[in-house]
Amino acid sequence: MVPQFPGKVKASIIIPTIDDDPITLQYIDFKKLREDDIELIVVKDRGWRNASRTRNIGAAIAKGEILCFIDDDAAFNFNELINVINEISLGENNKVFYWSALPHILIVKSDIFFRIGGYDERSTPRL
Repeated sequence: MVPQFPGKVKASIIIPTIDDDPITLQYIDFKKLREDDIELIVVKDRGWRNASRTRNIGAAIAKGEILCFIDDDAAFNFNELINVINEISLGENNKVFYWSALPHILIVKSDIFFRIGGYDERSTPRL
């Protein structure tokens, strides 16, 4: 069952995947998501083999003021992730985004993400 949010959604965590049960879901505290008004969006690649397209589709349906993109095989500390989302949401230390290359994690204000045009879908996937 997908949680319904009566008010504003603070953040949207977007996981692009080709898998039916991404490893990343093991690190998510689903109860805390609801408590913190964070939605989870898992977008399955439908044969495009293009993570950028899959991420952009997730962003297009997201309701959060903050977008958090995480690879489907990422291991991370969920509480630290929530802390970074909160820092960006509140604009602490003038933060507007967070980036980690490995694992791929991007946390950014949604208005900035859409203003720059999202992920470049012309990027070819790494095998």
